Amino acid sequence: MESLLVERCRLSVVLKRLFFPLTYPMIIESLRKGGFEIEAIPPPPVPFGVVMEVGGRIARKGGCSVILDPGRKIMSYEGSSLDEVIKGFNDLLTLISEDFNVHNEDIDYCELLLELTSKPRRSALEISREIKFGELYTKASAIIGEEVCPYIISFVPKKRSPGDRNWLDIRLFPLPPLPERYGIQIVFRRESNEEVLSFAKEAEKLAWELIKACEELK
Repeated sequence: MESLLVERCRLSVVLKRLFFPLTYPMIIESLRKGGFEIEAIPPPPVPFGVVMEVGGRIARKGGCSVILDPGRKIMSYEGSSLDEVIKGFNDLLTLISEDFNVHNEDIDYCELLLELTSKPRRSALEISREIKFGELYTKASAIIGEEVCPYIISFVPKKRSPGDRNWLDIRLFPLPPLPERYGIQIVFRRESNEEVLSFAKEAEKLAWELIKACEELK
């Protein structure tokens, strides 16, 4: 998409299981079988029957990484190509279903974290300065003693809370080093994997439409 660059994309699932099932060495063997390059450093030998966990960036495929956080029961897939992350994440869901018996009902929620940059037709900082934000900023300017405007524009659901399993947070802001460009951060969380993956496929278009809407406001 024109003038829109994905800087980082991460898809994650949080499991409901009492014990995190993606343990060593089974998860390593499973990922290797699935065509992933293993990055995890093998832990020291332990007595037979002792369960070992590995965390951090444990494997990769192309420019994307598999990340585990056993303490929080999170499996993530991260990269800078949205299409590759979506495809690889789907592959991981199939892998943990077939090799670890982890299915949709075992997933607490799924989350997309997307960071993008964009160069709009006009300077992002100038757009922020020109948008009419209403009475609050008129009062804030009087209190502060200088005319002010929001630096970060944020969109969240009116009737939901950040701690909900169903959540959305979209933020647009001029990048401090390059204020003519926008930084965009998107968090989208649902209990349904399908909903998150469907949203991820349209996320770049949504971001672009929001930027255009800001450009048109004065």
